[in-house]
Amino acid sequence: MVERTEGTVDSAMTRREALRRIAQKVPATASLAGGAADRSSLVRQLAAALAAQDTAALVRLSLTPAEWMHLYYPTASARSLPRTVGPRMGWYMVATNSSRGLQRLLESARLERWTVLSARCLGDDWSEGQNALSAPCVLNVARDATRDTVDVAYAYQLITRGGVTKIVAYARDAAVPSLGRSSASSSAGSDDK
Repeated sequence: MVERTEGTVDSAMTRREALRRIAQKVPATASLAGGAADRSSLVRQLAAALAAQDTAALVRLSLTPAEWMHLYYPTASARSLPRTVGPRMGWYMVATNSSRGLQRLLESARLERWTVLSARCLGDDWSEGQNALSAPCVLNVARDATRDTVDVAYAYQLITRGGVTKIVAYARDAAVPSLGRSSASSSAGSDDK
């Protein structure tokens, strides 16, 4: 496992020092808590929480500050996070955007009366340390209000670690991201990984 601990986080602090300071201030955690056993289970829990408008259940499906700081950030590559972003600023950006995304999902599901039909993650999965990551992820929903179906982005990124899958951050925008390439295998069917 290659840990990303070297390099400058900002002009005054190395990445290793930033992690040391976080370890002193944020309670350590060795594993993900809550979440789901796999992506299919996560989507079922997500669909149920959206139908019930259960904000607390949706929050439990996403990373806590301690999980982000101790399990995600230390091995995050440039693919997941700009190399110069320190842990506090990184968490602030993730938490702010995720909160907006969660509220967007709740409001859209309520107003448009969603039924979640399937889900999938676009692009290829990858690993960073002990973390298996997938991104971006979308729901295919039937909208009773408009009597149509549509793909809606729900997760900026998913993480699986130690048999638990969680949402790194809810997608702030509903638009399905374009990857700039087509892949029949990554865009068809429901996501059951």
